[in-house]
Amino acid sequence: MEGRIIFVFGGIRSGKSDFVVNFALRVKKSVTFIATAEPIDEEMKEKIKLHQQSRPKKWITIEESNDIGSALDKVESEVIIIECLATYISNFMIKEKDPLWEMKHLLNKISKSNKRIFIISNDVGNCLIPDNKLGRDFINIMGKINQEIVKLAHEVYYLRAGISDRLK
Repeated sequence: MEGRIIFVFGGIRSGKSDFVVNFALRVKKSVTFIATAEPIDEEMKEKIKLHQQSRPKKWITIEESNDIGSALDKVESEVIIIECLATYISNFMIKEKDPLWEMKHLLNKISKSNKRIFIISNDVGNCLIPDNKLGRDFINIMGKINQEIVKLAHEVYYLRAGISDRLK
C-alpha cells in the first residue's frame, strides 16, 4: 500500500474523531490508534474512556503521550490514526520540551512511511487569543505545525459541527 497522509483538523468537539473513525472503517484495513492524551484529571479520564468506547474493539490502541515516533516503529497495521496532535504538542509544552524539534523528526518519519496515516489536530486559527504567554505560544506553535502538515498531507479535511470540508 502506498503511504498516504490524511490530515483532519477543526475546533474542539467539531466531530473530528467520529469522522476519522468512520473514514478508517471504510478503508477496511488493519488499524492502530495512537492516543496522545494523558489522564491528568477526572474530566480527561472520562473523555479518554468515551473515545476508547467509540473505537472498534478489533483496533489496536497505543497510548503514547511523549514519543509518537517510537510508537510508529512498532505498528504493523496498514492504517494509523494519531489523535490528537494538539494534545501531543501541549504535553511537550507543559514539560518545557521543544515541540518544534519533535515535530520536525516526526513529520520526517511520517513522510517516509508506506502506511495510511490519519493525523487529527485542533484548529487554532479561529480561537480567542489567550491572556497568558503559554497559551499564546501554544497557538503560534500549533499554527506552524498545522501548516507544515498541510504541506505534507495528501488529503486535508476541516470539520465544523460534524460537517467536513475537503480542503486538499
